[in-house]
Amino acid sequence: MEGENSKAVALEYIRRFNTGDIGYAHELLSDDLEWWVAGDLPFSGTITKPVFRKNNEMLVGLFKTFPKWVADSAIAEGDKAALICHSEGETKGGFQYRNKYHMLVTVRDGLIVRVEEYMDTKHCYDLLAAMEAETALEKSEN
Repeated sequence: MEGENSKAVALEYIRRFNTGDIGYAHELLSDDLEWWVAGDLPFSGTITKPVFRKNNEMLVGLFKTFPKWVADSAIAEGDKAALICHSEGETKGGFQYRNKYHMLVTVRDGLIVRVEEYMDTKHCYDLLAAMEAETALEKSEN
């Protein structure tokens, strides 16, 4: 049943995230969390729970409404759950963010201790570039 628990915790994290309360979602993250993100983005590599929270708050602040994160499928074995997900959101400037993810989530004692996240890093880069352009436009208008 350990695998089913790992899957349940991973899916509950996404459910909680979608409530718009990052703190509530992050209750399921271990204090010694390691969240690894693929690619060559400003937040790629392994980050800690406090850095991950800061990144989450910054990213969701870019959207008109809280973006949705949908788990399309999940399987589990032992302390690991593998999820295929997608996200849906529109930034304040109108960029349509629609990314796809694969995450390998490790759970210990009912908390997420490690995540390996793979996504379309080009699409995420495009999001960041759109946000830079929007910020530059706002500054030039002021």
